Amino acid sequence: PNAMHQVTVGANGISFSESDLNARLGDSICFYWQDETMAHNVVQVDSADSTTPKSGGYDSGEPSVNGSYIVILVQSGSQHFICEPHAALGMRLTVTVTDPLAGLDTDVLVDEGVPGFTGVLGSLALLGAALARARRD
Repeated sequence: PNAMHQVTVGANGISFSESDLNARLGDSICFYWQDETMAHNVVQVDSADSTTPKSGGYDSGEPSVNGSYIVILVQSGSQHFICEPHAALGMRLTVTVTDPLAGLDTDVLVDEGVPGFTGVLGSLALLGAALARARRD
């Protein structure tokens, strides 16, 4: 099952509650802030030290004192997020996303990858036929 990670505004008001997060492909992150004294937002950027929004990346919109934003992790590797007004003060998050299927031989996921599956079904069919014949006799 996919996990939901929660990231809030840190106690100092100028950081995320997490600066590094490990997640799996398909997990989601819920960024949440409420009644903050300063406005915040969440923007995906190109790298850990960048303030340039990633083309086609996640963007919660204009900074506000109340907000929530959900990101679904659909790409493995490192992903970087900032709060635009506070990025220079360190309000950044790096997410390392792993793919649980990476490196698996996908050929074993097809029918012949289940050892003896056909043999077991064949045996059950013969047993059923034998029991049916015994009842008739």
